[in-house]
Amino acid sequence: MGSIEEIPNLNSGLNSGNQTNQVIRIDYNYLMFLSSMRVALMGRNTLGMIDGICSKGRFPNSMGNHRERVNVIVLSWLMNSVAKGLLGGIMYTSSAQTVCEDLAERFNKVDDSRNFNLYKTIATLTQGSASVSVYFSNLKDLWEEFEALVPRLDMIVPN
Repeated sequence: MGSIEEIPNLNSGLNSGNQTNQVIRIDYNYLMFLSSMRVALMGRNTLGMIDGICSKGRFPNSMGNHRERVNVIVLSWLMNSVAKGLLGGIMYTSSAQTVCEDLAERFNKVDDSRNFNLYKTIATLTQGSASVSVYFSNLKDLWEEFEALVPRLDMIVPN
């Protein structure tokens, strides 16, 4: 390590008691879970714990305890953010980055039945007794999820 600027900054308002208790069904919508997780970790300046920026090798030995403390806080947040059925795979893992990589491997799959059901929901959505703003908000949310799940044709077909 040459200078202090090269060491990722882990000073943030970390407070393990102030965690999100909202459980997102990761098996149903991994992209929503990933987005929520990234926002939460970015807000706590700890995103580097899952994307490799804050790997053990980047810290001097004198900061090892601080890095491990932050890693444990991120692991705790992950444990509180997933359904209880997924805790078994997380409980015995010592690295937040490893947990996130495992979750991505298991759940970041294109699900054709989810795509079909989402398309069908969009096609059959009606306003009913909802206000116009609520109806269009629901429609916009569905389209954003659909666009996140289904790659655009111009991105997969070469010119």
